[in-house]
Amino acid sequence: MEQDDIPERVHALEGQVQQLLAQQQGFDTQLKDFGNQHTQQISALQGQINSQSQQLHGHLENQNQTIQSLFEQQMSQIRGLLAKRPREEGNIRWAQVLLVLLVFRIGEAANPGPPDATFSIGAFNPSGLKGKAPYLVSQLAQGDIWAVSETHLCRQTMQAFRSSLHFAQSPYKYCVGGHPVPSQFCRQFHNAWRGVAIMSKHPTRALPTNWQPAIAESSRALIAATLLHDVWITGGVVYGACAQVPFPVPKRARGRAATQQTKPVKVVPFVPPPGLVAEQIFDSMAIAFRALECELHKASGLYARQKRDQNPNMIFQDLKPHADKGVGILTRARQTRIVDVNHAEEAIVLEPPIRFESEHAIYCNGKALTPIHVEDDCLWLEDTSDLQVGMPISQPIFQGTDQELFTLFSEAWKQMWDRHRHVSPDRWAQILSFARQHLPRGSFSCAPLDAPQLQHCIAHKKATTSGGLDGVSLVDLKAMPPAALTNFIHMFQEAEETGEWPSQVIAGLVPTVMDDRVGLPLCALSGMQRRFQVNGSLGPPISSTCGLPEGCALSCVGMMVVDMIYHAWMLHYFPLCQPLSYVDDWQVLLTDPANLLPAFQCLEGFVQAMDLSLDQRKTSTWSITAEGRQCIRRQGFGMVASCKNLGAHVQFTKQHTNKTMMDRVAKVSPLWAKLRLSPSAYQQKIRAIKCAAWPMGLHGIAATTLSLATFQSLRAGAMKGLKADSPGANAWVQLGLIEKCSTDPHVWATLQTFRLTRDCGSQPRVEEVMAEIAVSVAVTLTPHEDGWSVILASFDWVSPPGSSRELAVGHLPGILQSAVRAETFAVLQALLLTQDHPDSVTIWTDCEAVVKKLRRVLAGHDIVPPQEMELPTPDSRWKLPPLTVPAAAVRWYGDTIVRLLTSWLWQSVQTSSHPVVWISHFQLYVDFMASTGNPGPIHRSKWLNGADIPNLSLLGFGFKQRT
Repeated sequence: MEQDDIPERVHALEGQVQQLLAQQQGFDTQLKDFGNQHTQQISALQGQINSQSQQLHGHLENQNQTIQSLFEQQMSQIRGLLAKRPREEGNIRWAQVLLVLLVFRIGEAANPGPPDATFSIGAFNPSGLKGKAPYLVSQLAQGDIWAVSETHLCRQTMQAFRSSLHFAQSPYKYCVGGHPVPSQFCRQFHNAWRGVAIMSKHPTRALPTNWQPAIAESSRALIAATLLHDVWITGGVVYGACAQVPFPVPKRARGRAATQQTKPVKVVPFVPPPGLVAEQIFDSMAIAFRALECELHKASGLYARQKRDQNPNMIFQDLKPHADKGVGILTRARQTRIVDVNHAEEAIVLEPPIRFESEHAIYCNGKALTPIHVEDDCLWLEDTSDLQVGMPISQPIFQGTDQELFTLFSEAWKQMWDRHRHVSPDRWAQILSFARQHLPRGSFSCAPLDAPQLQHCIAHKKATTSGGLDGVSLVDLKAMPPAALTNFIHMFQEAEETGEWPSQVIAGLVPTVMDDRVGLPLCALSGMQRRFQVNGSLGPPISSTCGLPEGCALSCVGMMVVDMIYHAWMLHYFPLCQPLSYVDDWQVLLTDPANLLPAFQCLEGFVQAMDLSLDQRKTSTWSITAEGRQCIRRQGFGMVASCKNLGAHVQFTKQHTNKTMMDRVAKVSPLWAKLRLSPSAYQQKIRAIKCAAWPMGLHGIAATTLSLATFQSLRAGAMKGLKADSPGANAWVQLGLIEKCSTDPHVWATLQTFRLTRDCGSQPRVEEVMAEIAVSVAVTLTPHEDGWSVILASFDWVSPPGSSRELAVGHLPGILQSAVRAETFAVLQALLLTQDHPDSVTIWTDCEAVVKKLRRVLAGHDIVPPQEMELPTPDSRWKLPPLTVPAAAVRWYGDTIVRLLTSWLWQSVQTSSHPVVWISHFQLYVDFMASTGNPGPIHRSKWLNGADIPNLSLLGFGFKQRT
């Protein structure tokens, strides 16, 4: 019976296998359908097909796992059956192979390399690593390995840069440099522009190479290895040299690194794309956005430059400080003090009483209190254990609505400019009586005004003149016919007769037609109304009863009258003083410091009679003697050693100070950044420096001095503002030689000092004294064929321009032709020329060595004169001996280079018929290289033949090492 059941069971198993095959065929059909859909929609639905492929991949994985498990079960059953009864192996093997193939799928291998998708390698040229570690940490933190090509990467710079990386907590823990460039003290490598390094976040070390020594010592190549996830990555950095590089370097490796281009994505998928496509879309949009931003920036910059070309004065708008946005919120504190503390009732009594606001906190010495009940003179608190009698109590009040600000401004205005509204006229009897007695009397008459004169006055108004609240602009006034101007004249005449002006004319702004002939009388000022403007809103009208409007012509007249009364008052009531005044700056000079107290009391009497107030912050007393200062202190006055007077620094003791000037110099610093950002042209910036920067920072320079370091800081700032602070730029040369010398701050200060000195006293006498001081002999070395010259210098403010003249000029005698000898010889000639001059002589020379030697002579030191040497004549001395190889020269330079030198020299001289002339070593060296093609001897611890040194041009030997 068991024999009969086996075929049925095998048949059942075969049926199940057929079902599995049918299912597999169904899966194959579905896969083909999906494949057809994928082929038809790949151009427009790439993202969607990727999503469906991922779903299909997961579905197949599940099916494969299911089939795998079924296959294992069926195979175990088949093995059991076959162990009992042999069966044809063909069908079984076919089924086994088919089911095994279903387990595998066609796919792609994983990407090789580091698993982190953000791994990146880059290169940059910082033009100097020193001091740039914080910037590199903040701006280049996204890279893993950076290849650096430097300008002069010496050992000291490398050590300092590594220290700064550690101090800045840089993620780049490894910094490997190439062959160090010699320090800047070695003149061979000045401006060499060489040095390479590698910064890495992963362990990195330099690899040994078998390069030629010249290539290794050129500091232009570095090979290093980086350990990244148990894999060593080997790479290098090569700093491209000039076109004649002696060792082969591919063109793509020369110069700076190129930026990798991102392929733009033109079609955005309908569904979210994979990560790679999304990154390409983002990069494409970022590139397009940056391109648009650059284009708009260029367009706006071009428009700004065109506007400033049309109006050069716009550069002064660029340099103006940012305008104040006005008041938004006012904060003030209501203050009182504790006069009694009742700990039993947890209450404090206050004096004086104030009205507290329930919505604001109450503070005591900065600590917030917790009130239970509040009265004007008493507070009940939760705890009074820390409070004592005498402690201050305050409550800050914040006011920011338009109506609150208008009220506060009006109250402050009334206290200052409307305080005389309810003052009796008898209050001014004393000062008016004094003025009538001591001020000069005069009469004024004005010719009648007609329409042509008024039209002429309007035509000469500036185009920037603003209009008043009446809405009439300057253009409207210029376009008015004569009949309308006649109406204006009638209005002026009626105002002069009655003292009444139309409210539209005197509301807020003085009309633009007013000039020195057409002014507002005092009655108009008392009726003039003004309005505060807060957040674009106009407040209620306010008036004034004292003071004159700023900008009104009568304000100058009124201040002049006050100063005249001040002088008359002080001289009348205290004749022992000398009053001085400049607008609102009043000073009193005394010969005896004991009279300071009565003089100050006299001044206070005048201030009280005028109902004015002295600014105590700017009121000071001083004396130029120690005894006078002690006397002033005994009278109860404070002393100052220096102060600011009319913007200039004035000192009253022997101690030299310049605080006022240094404060002004510090205020100029923000100007350089604005000047640099200004789109104005270079010449406009030069003009702004002379017209705005130096007058603002060096105002009052004639009254004190500044250090040379301060002037150098001003030069450096000006170079930054001009965008001329490139490596190697010299501020002295740029501002003092390339531009007019007055562009230099030191020269500007000197010229300003002379101008102010010339204005002090009689101009002819001042110029005569300045001429006696300024006449001098200046010694200079001329750059043309003349060896030396002595020039009698003149100054444009004393003599006509170009009046300097040469007193003597000539060639420098002797074999050694050097600048120091020429300057020394010129000084000797200047002394010989001026030995009979009756006055003192000042000699200028730009050679410090000559100045030191001359000072040694003047100090009495012995100077050993050089031995005289007679120049040999060509006929007797300049005949070549027989051609021989000097043994001493061979010992120093080698046989090859000596034979080459002697052959070149004898061949050049013997075959030449040119007369003998003096030439330099450099000319001989150039002729030798041009004739023989040999670089000549090179000194590297000893003299070597340059032709035997490989890659000589990379080493950059200087002229002194070549000869």
